[in-house]
Amino acid sequence: MTIAAGILLANAGSSNADLIDGLVEYWEFDGDYSAGITEEHVGTLQAKGTGLTESGFVPGKFGQGIDLESSDVNNQASVVIGGDENDFDFTGGSMSLSIWYTTESLYRDWQTLAGKGENGSWRLARNRTTPSQLKISLWLVGEGELDQQDGSWHHAVAVVDVSGHFLYVDGNLVASNANPGNIAEGGLSMQIGGNPQAANRGWDGIIDDVAIWDRALTADEVTSIWNDGNGASIANLIGLGDLPFRLSIANNGANLDFEWGSQAGMLYNLKSSTDLAADLSTWDLEEGDIPATPSTNLKTIVRPGDLARYYRVEEFPAPPVTIFSDDFESDLGWTASVNDANELTNWQRGAPSGVGPTTGANGSATCFGTNLASDYEFDANISLRSPAIDLTGAGLTKATLTFQHFPDIEGEPFDNGTIRVLMNGTVTQLGANVGTVTAPGAAWAEYSA
Repeated sequence: MTIAAGILLANAGSSNADLIDGLVEYWEFDGDYSAGITEEHVGTLQAKGTGLTESGFVPGKFGQGIDLESSDVNNQASVVIGGDENDFDFTGGSMSLSIWYTTESLYRDWQTLAGKGENGSWRLARNRTTPSQLKISLWLVGEGELDQQDGSWHHAVAVVDVSGHFLYVDGNLVASNANPGNIAEGGLSMQIGGNPQAANRGWDGIIDDVAIWDRALTADEVTSIWNDGNGASIANLIGLGDLPFRLSIANNGANLDFEWGSQAGMLYNLKSSTDLAADLSTWDLEEGDIPATPSTNLKTIVRPGDLARYYRVEEFPAPPVTIFSDDFESDLGWTASVNDANELTNWQRGAPSGVGPTTGANGSATCFGTNLASDYEFDANISLRSPAIDLTGAGLTKATLTFQHFPDIEGEPFDNGTIRVLMNGTVTQLGANVGTVTAPGAAWAEYSA
């Protein structure tokens, strides 16, 4: 039986969608070291000296990139890839590596952009004898000119295939070798920005949008990634956007265990199909509206009896949930305060009378108003504070405040108000003002902020 994680190819042309074929892994480096295909391939920063204290995420070619600060044997930084190291051996087979980079310093030979090791394993590194060149190193190598320390982003693609080695820099084929050697098993974890067999050859510069395939990319595919120097992220080319889902499936006896990265405020649908090419709208819904449990969702279902079935997870915003509401028909504990010396105006709850509305909003019996029987004075400074609203455990990332108001009961722009969020207990303000109420009017209207 085959169980697979289906991947949505939305709004992707057929030539770009083909880039997903053979895609083993992809690292965006947008603020973390997570892997886009298999969660276990997450990276870990391995660093010492200034490599540890100064390396970090900075603006990249797309979103963010990882700035690796390597300068000598005592100051090194690289990203070590987790999971099964054999996933990146490609022993005796084909592979392609795509990587965007800048160069801050060329402090020694064989500085490595990415690699699995030496002695027949693969690496893409600066040439030892000709520093202005990159090499795909399997002992038999391809070489190509490397723009050095010009402050610009560059793109390199290394292709190893039975037909030869091919090295592309900035969209151009700069070197090839028709007599390739076979890739040997490395035995060490792949590194980005470093060589696992030489700990003092880390890259000094920014690296972004790294992808690796178990096949040879075509020249047209390399051109689509280079995109006339503007670049195109792998995620966008294959229609995955920001790769919000990292879905893994594990056999568990009579069940299947699903795990994916989740975000607060989102819901998820788990769908499946026996036909990967079927229209997505026809896929079977295994379970819908699954609440997020950040940072990871876990779900177990009964193992199906099909010989092959594909699964996908859809993420979408959860509908608004009412955390607090009050129609003022009863007293829920609002606090009215007078902040001016005259103390002749205050908020009151009751039935409106005198000038202004004759009922509360939507015909209700009561509302809060400033002296409901028209007993108010000029230059008042008053406030109305809600009861405490418990937001703990709600998983909120944002909230919307909506209420009905009668902006000025005489229809003139005399009054204005400020909306603030206060900490319960200390009554200190949290953040900036949420909004202001200034619009005059002579009718109930909705305000939202």
